[in-house]
Amino acid sequence: MIMRRVHKLFVEERIEIDRYDEVSQILEINASKKELKGWIDSFLLWMGGLFFIAGVIFFFSYNWDSLDKFAKFGLVFAIILATTTVALTRPLSSMVSQVALLVAMIAIGLEWMLFGQIYQTGADAWNLFFAWSLFGLLIMATSTHTLHWLTWLIIANTAIYLYAVQVLSTYPFSGIIAMALLSTIMILILYLLINKYDMKHFMWLYELNLTYFLTLFTLIIIREFVEYDSVLRWLLLLYIPTIWFYLKQTNIIIISLTVLSQILVISSFFVMIGGRDWEAKIVLGVLSLIASSFVLINYLLKRIKDAKTH
Repeated sequence: MIMRRVHKLFVEERIEIDRYDEVSQILEINASKKELKGWIDSFLLWMGGLFFIAGVIFFFSYNWDSLDKFAKFGLVFAIILATTTVALTRPLSSMVSQVALLVAMIAIGLEWMLFGQIYQTGADAWNLFFAWSLFGLLIMATSTHTLHWLTWLIIANTAIYLYAVQVLSTYPFSGIIAMALLSTIMILILYLLINKYDMKHFMWLYELNLTYFLTLFTLIIIREFVEYDSVLRWLLLLYIPTIWFYLKQTNIIIISLTVLSQILVISSFFVMIGGRDWEAKIVLGVLSLIASSFVLINYLLKRIKDAKTH
């Protein structure tokens, strides 16, 4: 970007050839100062929003007994109303609006926590996070910032996990399956936003969901190997095209995790073949681990070399 500006000035004969390098250096220094100032401003704004919420929480903790319940609800509701008003009266793409929406989302969860604490409803914790994620969708509908989506995903996944632990306690693995389904939906949504609406700033969140889904899918398959459920063959049929899709990615971290996933799945398969004989399990597991690691790590090194070449 800097060199384009210098070249444009040179073409327009606004700088001489003997001052080309000098002007380039000056522009580079000024741009660096501007970028550093912008980064510091953004950092302080985000930290200010987070410390504000932390201050509200500590305020309630210190003054809990002296505050009326309507005062507690009213204070948090006023924060939600004020932050959403600030966000809606400014461009949604501005940093102030983004910070205000994040504070509003966290305040929504705080309001539900107050409700459960004051009225002692006795409800399971998953109800809190479910309501939090549900009302948080109102903010997500107006937000394009990746940090908001990441925060909402953490809340939603927490709700799913707690539901599996507290309600489906006899089927503890159902939580991971539900989280994998949520991750799949988010991958499709983010892929649509990136490719159809050219929202490239969602790319890191898209790649994060890819790695998250791959981790969950690998855990599900390994668990099915241990239990040897009848659904295993269908999971493996889905696993093959999934791995093919992941190996087509350009992010080296995703490719590395894909290779690691293959090593774990292949080793688990040979451990399962060993049956009830623990000596056979150990021998087959170690040999398959060494062989698959050798082949797949060489493939990974080849991809890294090709990426550097291009």
